[in-house]
Amino acid sequence: MLATSNLSIQFGAKPLFEQVTVKFSDGNRYGLIGANGSGKSTLMKVLGGEIDQSTGDVMLQAGLRMGKLNQNQFAYEDERVLDVVMQGHVEMWKAMRERDAIYANPDATTPSRRSRPVDFSTLRPDLPAWLQATLAHAIAIDPARRFHDMTEFALEMEAGPARAPTVNRRPRTLYERAPTQVWQGVAALLALALLASLLVR
Repeated sequence: MLATSNLSIQFGAKPLFEQVTVKFSDGNRYGLIGANGSGKSTLMKVLGGEIDQSTGDVMLQAGLRMGKLNQNQFAYEDERVLDVVMQGHVEMWKAMRERDAIYANPDATTPSRRSRPVDFSTLRPDLPAWLQATLAHAIAIDPARRFHDMTEFALEMEAGPARAPTVNRRPRTLYERAPTQVWQGVAALLALALLASLLVR
């Protein structure tokens, strides 16, 4: 998961540590123990990419991301554990803070849609008037105007077309009612005409 090879750090003439080769495997927990000034914090900064090593390599497995928290153990006493963990992912933590700031700002969001009833005629002008009225009744803001339950809504939907106003329409033509039979009749007439012409000859 994370490994170092011949790692060394040197400030001035004397190296702080040198030739550190170690491998941190997935699924394990590791503790770093040493005397004050032995380079524990410096090693952690090198592993986290905060400072560069003098020699050697730090190798992180492809596809993984390094997350780290500050060493101050008293800095997070008043914060949630989840927030503290997320702070190890700098980009995600920044995005979460920006999101929370937007949600906390009442001027950054639009007014609630509950105060603006939906006009179905603008969304779907092809809907029949009775269906628009039934749907508006179903989502009415005022509870007194809404259906009491799904049974009432279902009955209204079932009876809706019968309550729709009658529209005067022209009667359908014979061809619109039975186009196949019309063409069959035309074919029969043409056949009779052809037979008659043959008999006359």
